[in-house]
Amino acid sequence: MRAFKNVSGGLVGTFISRNNDYEGYWALGKLKSLVSKSNQKNINVSIKPLEPSSSEPIIHDLSVRYRSVLDRMVERVGRTDTDVSNASIQIRFSLTESESHLVKAPMRGHPFCAEVTIVDRRGKAYSQRRYSICDYHDPLRESRSGRAEDT
Repeated sequence: MRAFKNVSGGLVGTFISRNNDYEGYWALGKLKSLVSKSNQKNINVSIKPLEPSSSEPIIHDLSVRYRSVLDRMVERVGRTDTDVSNASIQIRFSLTESESHLVKAPMRGHPFCAEVTIVDRRGKAYSQRRYSICDYHDPLRESRSGRAEDT
Protein backbone atom coordinates (compact mmCIF):
# COMPACT_ATOMS: atom_id res chain seq x y z
CA MET A 1 0.00 0.00 0.00
CA ARG A 2 1.70 3.12 -1.27
CA ALA A 3 0.03 5.25 1.42
CA PHE A 4 2.00 3.59 4.24
CA LYS A 5 5.25 3.92 2.30
CA ASN A 6 4.54 7.66 2.03
CA VAL A 7 3.63 7.90 5.72
CA SER A 8 6.86 6.16 6.74
CA GLY A 9 8.82 8.61 4.57
CA GLY A 10 7.03 11.56 6.12
CA LEU A 11 7.64 10.28 9.64
CA VAL A 12 11.35 9.69 9.14
CA GLY A 13 11.71 13.11 7.52
CA THR A 14 10.09 14.88 10.45
CA PHE A 15 12.03 12.78 12.94
CA ILE A 16 15.47 13.78 11.61
CA SER A 17 14.39 17.39 11.09
CA ARG A 18 16.13 20.11 13.09
CA ASN A 19 12.63 21.01 14.31
CA ASN A 20 12.48 17.76 16.30
CA ASP A 21 13.20 19.30 19.70
CA TYR A 22 13.50 17.65 23.05
CA GLU A 23 13.78 20.06 25.98
CA GLY A 24 14.76 22.78 23.52
CA TYR A 25 17.59 20.89 21.82
CA TRP A 26 17.74 18.70 18.72
CA ALA A 27 16.37 15.30 19.76
CA LEU A 28 18.93 13.39 17.69
CA GLY A 29 21.84 15.04 19.48
CA LYS A 30 20.25 14.08 22.80
CA LEU A 31 19.78 10.49 21.53
CA LYS A 32 23.41 10.40 20.34
CA SER A 33 24.52 11.37 23.85
CA LEU A 34 22.22 8.75 25.38
CA VAL A 35 23.67 5.91 23.30
CA SER A 36 27.24 6.96 24.04
CA LYS A 37 26.59 6.95 27.80
CA SER A 38 25.00 3.51 27.66
CA ASN A 39 27.57 2.01 25.23
CA GLN A 40 24.85 1.20 22.71
CA LYS A 41 24.93 1.82 18.99
CA ASN A 42 21.21 1.81 18.21
CA ILE A 43 18.00 3.12 19.69
CA ASN A 44 14.53 1.87 18.90
CA VAL A 45 11.48 4.02 19.57
CA SER A 46 8.23 2.08 19.46
CA ILE A 47 5.39 4.27 18.19
CA LYS A 48 2.68 1.65 18.16
CA PRO A 49 2.50 0.22 20.71
CA LEU A 50 3.81 3.14 22.77
CA GLU A 51 7.02 2.86 24.76
CA PRO A 52 6.32 2.13 28.42
CA SER A 53 6.62 5.13 30.73
CA SER A 54 9.36 3.22 32.58
CA SER A 55 11.73 3.61 29.60
CA GLU A 56 14.17 6.52 29.27
CA PRO A 57 12.15 9.77 29.44
CA ILE A 58 13.30 10.94 25.99
CA ILE A 59 12.36 7.59 24.42
CA HIS A 60 8.91 7.59 26.04
CA ASP A 61 8.24 11.25 25.18
CA LEU A 62 9.28 10.77 21.53
CA SER A 63 7.11 7.66 21.35
CA VAL A 64 4.06 9.62 22.52
CA ARG A 65 4.79 12.59 20.23
CA TYR A 66 5.36 10.49 17.13
CA ARG A 67 2.29 8.34 17.81
CA SER A 68 0.28 11.53 17.45
CA VAL A 69 2.15 12.41 14.23
CA LEU A 70 1.55 8.88 12.89
CA ASP A 71 -2.17 9.06 13.65
CA ARG A 72 -2.50 12.42 11.82
CA MET A 73 -0.53 11.20 8.79
CA VAL A 74 -2.50 7.94 8.56
CA GLU A 75 -5.76 9.87 8.72
CA ARG A 76 -4.59 12.22 5.94
CA VAL A 77 -4.08 9.29 3.56
CA GLY A 78 -7.57 8.00 4.23
CA ARG A 79 -6.65 5.17 6.61
CA THR A 80 -7.46 4.57 10.26
CA ASP A 81 -5.48 3.71 13.36
CA THR A 82 -6.68 0.10 13.10
CA ASP A 83 -4.97 -0.25 9.70
CA VAL A 84 -1.57 -0.01 11.46
CA SER A 85 -0.62 -2.91 13.73
CA ASN A 86 2.93 -1.77 14.55
CA ALA A 87 5.20 1.22 13.94
CA SER A 88 8.71 2.03 15.11
CA ILE A 89 11.71 4.27 14.52
CA GLN A 90 15.19 2.78 14.67
CA ILE A 91 18.23 5.06 14.84
CA ARG A 92 21.61 3.52 14.12
CA PHE A 93 24.65 5.57 15.09
CA SER A 94 27.14 2.96 13.90
CA LEU A 95 27.01 2.63 10.13
CA THR A 96 28.76 0.16 7.88
CA GLU A 97 31.52 1.39 5.59
CA SER A 98 29.20 1.14 2.58
CA GLU A 99 26.53 3.23 4.34
CA SER A 100 28.92 5.90 5.59
CA HIS A 101 29.67 7.10 2.06
CA LEU A 102 25.94 7.86 1.60
CA VAL A 103 26.27 10.74 4.06
CA LYS A 104 27.82 13.82 2.50
CA ALA A 105 27.06 16.81 4.65
CA PRO A 106 29.32 19.82 5.17
CA MET A 107 28.97 19.85 8.93
CA ARG A 108 30.67 18.27 11.86
CA GLY A 109 29.28 15.21 13.49
CA HIS A 110 28.83 11.50 13.00
CA PRO A 111 26.71 9.73 10.40
CA PHE A 112 23.51 7.99 11.43
CA CYS A 113 20.60 6.23 9.82
CA ALA A 114 16.99 6.67 10.92
CA GLU A 115 14.46 4.14 9.66
CA VAL A 116 10.70 4.12 10.17
CA THR A 117 8.86 0.83 9.75
CA ILE A 118 5.09 0.60 9.64
CA VAL A 119 3.39 -2.81 9.66
CA ASP A 120 -0.18 -2.94 8.42
CA ARG A 121 -2.91 -5.18 9.83
CA ARG A 122 -2.09 -7.85 7.19
CA GLY A 123 1.52 -8.00 8.43
CA LYS A 124 3.12 -6.22 5.46
CA ALA A 125 5.98 -3.89 6.42
CA TYR A 126 6.69 -0.50 4.83
CA SER A 127 10.02 1.17 5.59
CA GLN A 128 11.81 4.34 4.69
CA ARG A 129 15.25 5.42 5.87
CA ARG A 130 17.29 8.59 5.82
CA TYR A 131 20.99 9.15 6.42
CA SER A 132 22.42 12.28 7.94
CA ILE A 133 24.94 13.59 10.46
CA CYS A 134 24.57 14.61 14.09
CA ASP A 135 26.85 15.29 16.99
CA TYR A 136 26.57 14.73 20.71
CA HIS A 137 24.32 17.10 22.62
CA ASP A 138 26.37 19.93 24.10
CA PRO A 139 24.37 22.75 25.73
CA LEU A 140 27.49 24.94 25.80
CA ARG A 141 27.77 24.83 22.02
CA GLU A 142 24.10 24.67 21.02
CA SER A 143 21.44 27.34 21.06
CA ARG A 144 18.30 26.37 22.88
CA SER A 145 15.12 26.53 20.84
CA GLY A 146 12.66 29.30 21.56
CA ARG A 147 9.96 26.60 21.49
CA ALA A 148 11.33 25.07 24.69
CA GLU A 149 9.33 25.34 27.85
CA ASP A 150 11.33 26.54 30.84
CA THR A 151 11.38 24.06 33.67
